[in-house]
Amino acid sequence: MRRLAPVLAILLLAPLRAQVPPPLPAAAQVDDGPHVVWEGRGARVLRWRQGRPEETALPADFRLELDGLPPLTLDPAPAPQQPAAFPLPARIAAISDIHGNYAAMTALLVKQGILAKNLAWAFGKGHLVVLGDTVDRGPQVTEAFWLLRSLERQARDAGGGVHVLLGNHEVMDMKGDLRYLNAKYRALPLSTPYLLGPDTEAGRWLRSLPVMVRFGDLLFVHGGVSPRLGEAFPSLEALNAAARDAMPRPKKTLLGGDGPLWYRGMVQDPVDPAAVVEASLRPYGARTVVVGHTTVKQVTVIRPGQVYLIDAGLSEGRPGELWLQVDGKRWRGLADGTRVPLD
Repeated sequence: MRRLAPVLAILLLAPLRAQVPPPLPAAAQVDDGPHVVWEGRGARVLRWRQGRPEETALPADFRLELDGLPPLTLDPAPAPQQPAAFPLPARIAAISDIHGNYAAMTALLVKQGILAKNLAWAFGKGHLVVLGDTVDRGPQVTEAFWLLRSLERQARDAGGGVHVLLGNHEVMDMKGDLRYLNAKYRALPLSTPYLLGPDTEAGRWLRSLPVMVRFGDLLFVHGGVSPRLGEAFPSLEALNAAARDAMPRPKKTLLGGDGPLWYRGMVQDPVDPAAVVEASLRPYGARTVVVGHTTVKQVTVIRPGQVYLIDAGLSEGRPGELWLQVDGKRWRGLADGTRVPLD
C-alpha cells in the first residue's frame, strides 16, 4: 500500500482534463456516467459511451440531465452533513447491501410499491432507508447512485424521505481499497478513488451521509452497534460528526471491527445477549435496531422487537427482500410483491 499511496495521491489531485485517455480497447467497451467534477462553482460532466469518453460543461443553472430520470439541479457548495434523527413515520422500509445490483433493487422496490414502474417515488409520506454498501461487486453502481439521489428529492417533495447510510464498502472505495470493484469499473480510464474524490458530486454526497439514522426509537445502521461504541461516541450526532471527520484517518473504534460499519456481534453466533444490545442502543435513544452487512437467505429476526438482519442477498445476485414497518407491524417484503409478517 505504501507504494500505491503516491499513485493514489496523484490520481486524486491531478487536473481532470489531463487524465482523459484515448478510447478503451474493444474488450473494454463500457457505458458509464454521468460523473460530475467540481471546479469552484463550475463543473465538468464525464460520460463513457462504448468506451469513448465524453466531456461537457455542467450548465450555468446546474441542471444535470439523467437517463430515464428527471433532471437534477445540483448545488455547487459541498453538501452539509445530513440529519439523522426523525419522528417515527407510519410507513418505513429498509433495504441493504445493493452492491451494484440495480436491476434487482429496482424490481424489488417496484413490486413493494416504493417506486412506480417508471421508477418514480410512489411511497408518499413513507420513508426508505438504504443501509449502505451500494457500491462494489455489481456493474451498476453509478445508476444506483443517481436513482437514490433523484428519489431523495422526489420523496422530500412528497412529504416522505430517502435516507442513505454509509457502509464499509463506500469507505473502502473512497480510501482506494478496490478489492471488490466490478470489472466494468476497472476498465474505466479514471480510477474509482478519483471519481469518488472530495471534488466530485458522488464523493461530496457520500461524505455527507450518516452512518446511523434513528426514527423514534428505531435505529438503522450498516453493521451493528458494539458495546464499546457508546463509550467513545455517546450520541447519534457525535457519532456521525466523528465519522465524517475520520474519513481521512480511520479509527478502529469508529471504522474498524468494533465500529458501526463492520461490527457483527449483534447477529453472528454467539450473538450479543439482549441486555448487552439494550445497553449498546441506549446512548443513541433506540430500543430496536435494523442492520445489514451480514448476508442471510431472507430478512431475519435475530431477536423479536430488538434486532433485525436484512442483507438478503442482493450482493450475491439474488432478488433480495425489504424490511417494512407499517402502522407498527413489521414485514418481510418479498421480490414477488408479497409480504410475510415478522415477530
